[in-house]
Amino acid sequence: MNKKHSRPVVYVFIGPEKTGTTTIFDLLPFDQVPLQKEMFNLSRRCDSNAELARIDAQLSVQNVAYIVEPTYFVSDCARQILSEISDRYEVHVIHTRRDPIDRMISHYLHHKAKGRVSDPEGAVASYPEIVGASHYDEHTKLWREVVEHFHVIDVTGGADLSTELTRLGITPSSSGAVQSNLRMAPRNFKLARLASKFWQVMIDLRLNKIVPSRLKNSAKARVYYGGQPVEVSDKERECLIRMLSTID
Repeated sequence: MNKKHSRPVVYVFIGPEKTGTTTIFDLLPFDQVPLQKEMFNLSRRCDSNAELARIDAQLSVQNVAYIVEPTYFVSDCARQILSEISDRYEVHVIHTRRDPIDRMISHYLHHKAKGRVSDPEGAVASYPEIVGASHYDEHTKLWREVVEHFHVIDVTGGADLSTELTRLGITPSSSGAVQSNLRMAPRNFKLARLASKFWQVMIDLRLNKIVPSRLKNSAKARVYYGGQPVEVSDKERECLIRMLSTID
């Protein structure tokens, strides 16, 4: 029993996407801020060794580890692995949520602004989590069944995430309301599409973790900002809402 109570604490923010996880990452009190927010170890790669190495690297320089991976919310592998390592760490899983329709539309616009998709049907075919990740209750039920410490932060209406982190026992790195991730407005859709594909290759090769944040943010600013913000039409909105209500 004493061994269980002495387990290192690991906070895992599982999202889903477009629910404030970048702002949370910017607020977390890292002793050494990771070069990249997301490594996709347990979603796209299902690599438990890589995730354990990341956790232990943080614990070597600070008392608590913080993992922010919004793709984990809908990942069966992430759910399984985080359940399995709970005998090694005291794992706290945090699900952030906002209005499910607003989240879904924001997620669609994210992919559209990067030049990856042009219509709702094609977008959901390529990225089913656009709709699926807004089925909060379905995924929350699965998470609650396998992890002991499961928390929900509702960011609908612009919750103060500094306050929410404090309630979890985390002292944020700064106080007051912080808003990260400005709405993307690509200068050129072809360039945005190429940049998106290039970055995906970097992720697949695990080279994204060695790219300095300053360089990544500078390149992102040149490609994804400075043009007209991407909008969702009434027809696209209606189509997405229809899919949300009919797709299991």
